[in-house]
Amino acid sequence: MTPTIYVDIDETVSHFIRPFIAFARKHDTTLPDYKDWSDTRGGLSPGEFATLLHKYENAHGYQNQSCDKEARDSLWELFRSGHPISYITLRSPAFWRATMHWIVDKGLPMGEVITLGPGADKALVIDGDHDALVWIDDQVPKVLPKSCELVLVPRPWNAESTLRRMTWKAIVSEFSKGE
Repeated sequence: MTPTIYVDIDETVSHFIRPFIAFARKHDTTLPDYKDWSDTRGGLSPGEFATLLHKYENAHGYQNQSCDKEARDSLWELFRSGHPISYITLRSPAFWRATMHWIVDKGLPMGEVITLGPGADKALVIDGDHDALVWIDDQVPKVLPKSCELVLVPRPWNAESTLRRMTWKAIVSEFSKGE
């Protein structure tokens, strides 16, 4: 069976952090530069991050994010090789429609879109009684999945992770073969 590809959107397929940092700085919030970003969301408390993210969402920040060309091209290669694509994101469910439009506008292959909301655990949705799954993300999950293969795209904040990190090119090379 050809694995379904579950892929995170923000900073895995899109460029999220640099635009978010620029937005935060325009709103008098100091955040570290991209290379110093961490999985602690730039050092903001959960409440501060949620407040700023809500402002970013309402200012159409998600819709204006650019798509990583290598990610888009790679997802198309995976899709053409028979992999169903599912997008899974911590974007608020209120932004499901905007996320669908973003996927279409950026020329990504169509697939299921799952918007969980900030703070959710993607593994609870992905890790289940499914057959073959590959999960591609930029963040180390709260809980490691048991029923799927997790691959991290290399980012500064996951450099110390012992989990498997692969470039988009390597992901395509390994997974476009199917099962």
